[in-house]
Amino acid sequence: MKKEKQENDVSEVLAQKKLANRQENKRLFVLFISLVLDLLSFTLILPLLPSLLDYYGEHDKGGLYKVIKDSVTGFREFVGAPDTHRWNSVLFGGVIGSLFSFLQFLASPIVGATSDVYGRKPVLLLSLAGVAGSYALWAVSHNFTLFVLARIIGGLSKGNVSLATAIVADILPQEKRGKGMALIGIAFSIGFVFGPLIGAGFSIWARHQDGAFYVVPALFALSLAVIDILFVFIFFEETLPVEKRAQSIANGWQEKAHLINPVSLFKFSSATNMSQKENQSMQRIGVIYFLYLFFYSGLEFTLTFLTHNRLHYDSMQQGKMFFFIGAVMTLVQGGYVRKIKSGTEVRTATMGMTLLIPAFIIMAFAYTASVMYTGLFLFAFASATVVPCLTTLISQFGRTDQKGVIMGVFRSLGALARALGPIITSTIYWSLGEKVCYIFDFKCEEIHLLSSIELRVTIVELRVIKVELRVTIVELRVTKVELRVTIVELRFKKVELRVKKVELRVKIVELRVTKVELRVTKVELRVMNVELRVTKVEVRVSKVELRVKKFELRVKKVEVRVKKVELRVKIVELRVTKVELRKNGETKLFKFSV
Repeated sequence: MKKEKQENDVSEVLAQKKLANRQENKRLFVLFISLVLDLLSFTLILPLLPSLLDYYGEHDKGGLYKVIKDSVTGFREFVGAPDTHRWNSVLFGGVIGSLFSFLQFLASPIVGATSDVYGRKPVLLLSLAGVAGSYALWAVSHNFTLFVLARIIGGLSKGNVSLATAIVADILPQEKRGKGMALIGIAFSIGFVFGPLIGAGFSIWARHQDGAFYVVPALFALSLAVIDILFVFIFFEETLPVEKRAQSIANGWQEKAHLINPVSLFKFSSATNMSQKENQSMQRIGVIYFLYLFFYSGLEFTLTFLTHNRLHYDSMQQGKMFFFIGAVMTLVQGGYVRKIKSGTEVRTATMGMTLLIPAFIIMAFAYTASVMYTGLFLFAFASATVVPCLTTLISQFGRTDQKGVIMGVFRSLGALARALGPIITSTIYWSLGEKVCYIFDFKCEEIHLLSSIELRVTIVELRVIKVELRVTIVELRVTKVELRVTIVELRFKKVELRVKKVELRVKIVELRVTKVELRVTKVELRVMNVELRVTKVEVRVSKVELRVKKFELRVKKVEVRVKKVELRVKIVELRVTKVELRKNGETKLFKFSV
């Protein structure tokens, strides 16, 4: 009876474990599909951005476009750069890209903290609704001001990626999170493979039609966003139970100012009740993540303009370029990153950062497609490894009700880097040329790599003296929207998505903006001293031999703190002369020597 009871208990435990694994896989699958839909719609604009700026330059010479153009002209005259359309378009694009990322920087920690209180699903749906609204506005943006307003709404609503990382931390235990973060990376890769291709194809087709060329890709992005909202609403299950949620946003943050205070974000001040060692570890990871994305995003953003100006790539060729980058990222993340063992994330991230150095150099002097694609391969490999590894490392910190806050702060630092990187790199590109720009990124990446090995953060100071964003009245009216999806087939063996027929009819869309004011008085970023020293680590083992037929160890929680460890082993001998085995009162004796 006792034996049967034990067997039943084991069977019940195995059944519960199997059921839990199924629930984990189902939730991850839903999250994966949602991210793919979101990123497909998000990446549509990448190959279109140079053409969009050219379009608004021809059709909207007043208003906000004129204000930014006058500012660009003033800066060009100040630095003595040549007055050419080539350079002006690069800096113009840098301003738009930095604006979007800066708004993400403001929104991500707020979205994360809010999801810790109200749950992941309602905040995720709200974020997706804001993104859909930005695409609707983009579709009717007949002037540059409306286009910028659409980017503002999209940037403030783009908190679903930080939510996705918090959801993975909710679903998976620590030892499985690396695979979960790699799955997010695969979704990014698929989005960057097919999104730019779809956008480029639509732009070429639409140029032969009546009306502005951007309308069709904007409406397609809107349809994907609506499908994403419906998919999440129907299939996504809440991952943060009520009993594990924070009581209020204020309880999750020491002060409300921490939501948008850059200094507090770098210090992870919002993560309360953390040990000093844990907080210092998070700060180091955050600084490395910020510096990496600062240089990486600068290259990523100017890449479209580099190929457009030097190799004369049109939208379709740039779409193929992003397809290549995404394909390499998919293969690396699906095959290599998912198999990275826990504890090796630092080594893998360092290798990825190292590969960016030759990538920068190759692309700086690439005048043929073959040389450019060699640099792009290294660039894509680095993209696929660094961010998932750093995200896995940061997800190990904090309680369940702090994951949204920590991941929101982490993503916010990345968004700040993406806000500063494109504008600064585009300015260098614009005033000094592409070679100087990419060699500058190479030098900075080399310094950054060394700083990740020898790092002590004495002072990190970022001041935003005054930021004002005023939206007096915003009215968005959609009188009638019809969306018909006749047949949708989704097969996940290889990832096939077939949409036989999609119809989207928007009868009337009205958007009224009475007054929008965005004022940034002063932004200062100071890194006084960054230093980390690892003097010497030495482990010598002359000979170690250990054979274990079966060994099982289960540990719920282990905490080890070591300041300095020296291990020197010349000879290790293991001798076993007698083994006694007792079972049901019987004793068996084995004698041997090893």
